[in-house]
Amino acid sequence: MLSQNKGITLITLAITIIVLAILTTATINVGYDTYKDMVVTGYVSRMNIIQSRVNIISQKIEQGDTSYDNVGTAINQLNDELISKAAIALNGENISDFKYYNTEALNALGIEKIEQDVFINLNTRKIYSVDGVNYEGQTYYNQYQLPNGVQVVEYSELQTEAPEFTLEKDNYGLTTQVNITNIIYDEQISGSDIYYGEVTDNSTNPVTVDFWRQVNGTSFQVTKTATYAVKLIDRNGGETIKTVDVVTCNSPELTAGMVPVIYENGSWKKVADNEIGKWYDYAEGKWANIMLSDGLEIASDGTITTMGSMFVWIPRYAYQITSNYHNGGEGISGNINVKFLKNLTYLTTDETTTKMINESGEGNWNVHPAFTDGSENNYANGGWDRELTGFWVAKFEASSSSPELDYGGGNVTNLNIKVLPNVVSWRNISIANIFTNCLNMNAEGNIYGIPTNAVTHLMKNSEWGAVAYLTQSKYGRNGTEVTINNSSSYITGNAGNAIDATEVNGIVNAYNTEKGVLASTTGTVYGIYDMSGGADDFVAAGLTSSIDKELMTLPGFKEKLVDRYMGTSDNPQTNYEETYNIKKYGDAMYEISSHGSSWDISSAWNSDAHGMIWTSGGDFVERGNAENRTSKAGIFALNGALNGETWISFRPTIVIE
Repeated sequence: MLSQNKGITLITLAITIIVLAILTTATINVGYDTYKDMVVTGYVSRMNIIQSRVNIISQKIEQGDTSYDNVGTAINQLNDELISKAAIALNGENISDFKYYNTEALNALGIEKIEQDVFINLNTRKIYSVDGVNYEGQTYYNQYQLPNGVQVVEYSELQTEAPEFTLEKDNYGLTTQVNITNIIYDEQISGSDIYYGEVTDNSTNPVTVDFWRQVNGTSFQVTKTATYAVKLIDRNGGETIKTVDVVTCNSPELTAGMVPVIYENGSWKKVADNEIGKWYDYAEGKWANIMLSDGLEIASDGTITTMGSMFVWIPRYAYQITSNYHNGGEGISGNINVKFLKNLTYLTTDETTTKMINESGEGNWNVHPAFTDGSENNYANGGWDRELTGFWVAKFEASSSSPELDYGGGNVTNLNIKVLPNVVSWRNISIANIFTNCLNMNAEGNIYGIPTNAVTHLMKNSEWGAVAYLTQSKYGRNGTEVTINNSSSYITGNAGNAIDATEVNGIVNAYNTEKGVLASTTGTVYGIYDMSGGADDFVAAGLTSSIDKELMTLPGFKEKLVDRYMGTSDNPQTNYEETYNIKKYGDAMYEISSHGSSWDISSAWNSDAHGMIWTSGGDFVERGNAENRTSKAGIFALNGALNGETWISFRPTIVIE
């Protein structure tokens, strides 16, 4: 006896046939609808390409170009079939104003690989397809007649308003993508031709470019630091040109524990993956910022609810001093040109042929020594034990994990360094303990989440110089002096109401306010703070004898972590000539001051005081000067300080190895 589960009954067979028929019919219908959509989309695409080229040709004809006069065939010279089609397609238009263009004629107009026979009036820019496209039972002879299409404009009544658009940049290190967005045309017209070129003369109107390159889509990529012009021509012939400054530089080096952040609507936010290109823009004073993972808390929308320690990226660059080299004092400032460099090379991102002299002197181009391999000359100008693409600098003066303690922490090594705004800076700590605390930031199990290849250390004098020179350039404050932090409470990130404001207790202007950002190296919230006033900042620099005594025997000490100076005299001017001599460059000492004297003399740029490190007056270098120094404080201010002075703070830097 056969099993009841074997075979197939007539009823089952009938049901199966019905289901298959339904599925087949659905598949055929879906396929047919998709096919119709593809036909219409292809038709619109071809017509738009032709329209785009005709717009340009029409402009040329208006300017007297006659090279297209003999292209195309007059309709009255066509065969009867095509004349009949023209009458239908043009639907009341004057046939004598149009010509017939097949694929060969379109090629002669510069429209290649388009199989779409059309009738065109090059003067009015109107285009009609010979055969049209069938959609929902009706034939349409141009793309504008389709449902939801834009109506054809009567070109005798052309509106002359130019198109509007905005330019945005996505920065990816040595490549920048320029996006053309928010394009607005005359309400009756859509579509455009977009071109870009490198500006060679911005004094002309419109600007002069090397040559115009057509943009494929609405974005283009460039690798060269330059000003670019973007030209948009709409279908009416309306034309708008806008320029955008592009600065390419080395991408910030990231490692574990580092979280890129941006400032939006009054809050810091973690950079989303799809926004990473908008993280920084050195053309706009938007230096790259990160937070470390010490206490960092992030809401689901990316908003930072509890801040981690903040650092700012300084990319590899070369500099040139073009005025007031080795000259400073009351009312004197100077100009510094900066060119960012590619990777670890001496090649500039503006692709100019720039000879690097690497020697102190007005007009000399020098790769800043903070980025160079200084091991061959025993770190005479600073440097590292290899070439660097850049380094990270603490955004604020250091505070401690217990800022409520006296001096914000005091002379201890059992607290963690924090780099935060609106807190008391960490002071009254010996240079040895500062040095040790900075080195220990990357110890195993550290609170910052960073690995040991993130070499944390006390900021060197050469690194201070690198920040100061970038600040003085057009990528920072462009010669405008940084506002003093005049908080006698030593609150980090504070700004006075003026460059040389007198000291005030507490916070005058917080770092993220309209006046507060003027205390940063960029004049924006993305810069580095507390480099003028606040507490003085110890840097890892001093007399050789003092470094040997206080730092050389510490665990983790390496020569690349300090800047040595050789002064031996108690006479300020003699010691100045010995210590800040012309052989040293990049440290913002000899190059930007006229002489060294007592700590109260303004002999550096911006009237900043330039004191001395000397055997009896102060054997370690401190920078920035204190909150009560008014006009004598600044990014070029310098003094010699004794080990463990109560009013002196510090800041760490990070090199990724």
